[in-house]
Amino acid sequence: MKSAIKKFIHKIRTANKYSAVKKYYGNVMQNPLEIETPAGNNFLVAGLICKLLEKKKKITVFYNKNEDDERKKEALEVNKILGIEPVFTKTYFRTEFKNYLNNNDFDALIIPNILDNHKFHFKTVEDIYFIFKNSELKKNNLKIIMFEVWTPAPPNIIVDITSVFSKKIDLLKLYKSQLHSKNYISSVEGLNTFRSIFLKNINEDKNKKYAEAFMIVDNPEDFIYLFENCESSK
Repeated sequence: MKSAIKKFIHKIRTANKYSAVKKYYGNVMQNPLEIETPAGNNFLVAGLICKLLEKKKKITVFYNKNEDDERKKEALEVNKILGIEPVFTKTYFRTEFKNYLNNNDFDALIIPNILDNHKFHFKTVEDIYFIFKNSELKKNNLKIIMFEVWTPAPPNIIVDITSVFSKKIDLLKLYKSQLHSKNYISSVEGLNTFRSIFLKNINEDKNKKYAEAFMIVDNPEDFIYLFENCESSK
């Protein structure tokens, strides 16, 4: 597995334009769409979502099928607080999501990162790959923004979430079903503190304490390329 990840990261850094880490504030996104897995994970990208909402961006959250009533109730509560109208898969995610993309105008897709080793997260990323691979959707200019869940990704975008971090934690506390078994609050705080190292150096503002990290590619064809090269490295 280590050699596979090394090969994949090498491909990212040498075969395309996505190696440099940049600070990012969502200016290129007007109408982003976030994909939620059955496990639920938008508290891990809540900083970016809050920053985008502050900029009056329209955000849609599309949920892969979730049979857990408690988690669905939590998701509805979080989205209500954020002012987001969620969309839930009724039967088959690939078909419904493909139709949803075809019938709506989005400029960015926010998903778990391509290296994530959680089975639900990987399955969702795989579904997105097959939707793009087998349709004309691969030709559009939809940016793919991949966030960290269980597996840290080599980022090329860093978002300063210091100003909204307390709100992110408040939202995280609403996911009581997931906090029963794991201390996500301290884990998220640790990850976002670690990622803030990209925001500052010895001469910069020391108050930039929290950040979220993302891997962003410019279009579905580049996403297909990365997914296939990741798979071929295993």
